[in-house]
Amino acid sequence: MEEEKKRFLCEFEENGAEEDTFSNRRIHPIFRPPLTIAQSFDLWHLRKVNDDGSDCTNNQANVNGSGYPIHGESSLTLARAKQSEIFPRCRTHCNLPVSVSCFNVGTTYRSIGTNNGSDSSCRLVPPISIQHMQTLTDATGIHEFAHGTIPWHENGYCAEDVGRALAAVTFYERATGKADGRPLARVYLDYLEKSLRGDGEIWNREGGTTASGDAYGRILCGLGCAASFQPDPTNRESAERLFDSILPGWEKKLGNYAIARACAMQGLAAYLNRHPNPDARAALIHCAEMNLQAFQKHSDQKWKWFDEMMTYDSGRLPLSLLLAFQTTGDARFRDVGLESLDFLIATCFDAKSGQLSLVGNKGWFKKGGTPASFDQQPIDAASMVEACALASRITGKAEYSQRARTAFEWFLGNNIKQAVLYDAQSGGCRDGLTENGLNPNEGGESTIMFVIARCRFEDLLNDARHK
Repeated sequence: MEEEKKRFLCEFEENGAEEDTFSNRRIHPIFRPPLTIAQSFDLWHLRKVNDDGSDCTNNQANVNGSGYPIHGESSLTLARAKQSEIFPRCRTHCNLPVSVSCFNVGTTYRSIGTNNGSDSSCRLVPPISIQHMQTLTDATGIHEFAHGTIPWHENGYCAEDVGRALAAVTFYERATGKADGRPLARVYLDYLEKSLRGDGEIWNREGGTTASGDAYGRILCGLGCAASFQPDPTNRESAERLFDSILPGWEKKLGNYAIARACAMQGLAAYLNRHPNPDARAALIHCAEMNLQAFQKHSDQKWKWFDEMMTYDSGRLPLSLLLAFQTTGDARFRDVGLESLDFLIATCFDAKSGQLSLVGNKGWFKKGGTPASFDQQPIDAASMVEACALASRITGKAEYSQRARTAFEWFLGNNIKQAVLYDAQSGGCRDGLTENGLNPNEGGESTIMFVIARCRFEDLLNDARHK
């Protein structure tokens, strides 16, 4: 493998022609500036993805078993690569003249010899990693904020981030088969156990406020996912016990907030995959009915939403109704889930370029108004990936899988600022996209949501391979 790796990079350097050998194919570097990657970063394990979301790494005709196009079979020449800042010259850990230390993840390649004989573009997708979650996590929990990549110890932890992190490491092991997330899951479960009060309330911050609204919903979501999907039986049983402890009083804890109900619905639907709990099922149906009523109250011909304003984590609302449909079979939940998702897509995807531009938190999107452009947050891109991926699975429509893929590319630079939020060196995710560029900090929420989005994108790739 190492020799093949070196051969690929050397041939790419030595045999590049001046012109693109694909006469009718545009090689477009849509992501600038290039993603800076540590010299020791192993590009060899990145995945290539076809336009339809399917995996093209097994295409032996063009990759010679390496997983990457070899010169002479790929349209991408050295001259064009240099022009698009894909492989700038610098030294690597293997002392080669061509390096991946400043690799542009979003660059498009051509795939030759696809199953249907047609041309297909391939994108490089970063591997699923919990590296930065491990950095942010200590023996107590996962730190809420960071200065750059350094955990902000003084600010401490919050239970809702711990709940989300528990879901992320659960999805990570299911997607990769790797067990290195289990110690993190144990830390997160211990944190939630210690945060549980005798009256069934749970501290969001110890000694501060109890979890309510969407904070409570996100904790319930993490525990529900872990109670059904955690591969480790001990962790799974702990999550089930905690879920059962905090479920009573759910209606009061959630309050009258559609997003809080949506977060809880995701956990309830997950929990019901393994545990046929009538109380959990009743809670799921009640939350879904309440969000249906909210949609009917606020919607009209031009506004298909659950409130008079579209704010954060918007994809979670249609996603939760689609999950409720999967669990109950009630077509009303599916129909409103898709209708609201289509409205969200029309709001956030540019009609001409197809690029995702999320509703910004400096003004949000008020009914009858114009969506704010900044600041855009990773949580919104992640929930868009989740919602579109599930819509694709339910409807079988390729449009939704394409939207999920484009939403994931937002992290990799396909955004209004062409800025890469994913940090391949740390494995973390920058905290947002501002009018002036990137927020350089890599805190808990952003990194957790990137991991979840990456795992959900992996599910989409698996669906495409098995069709």
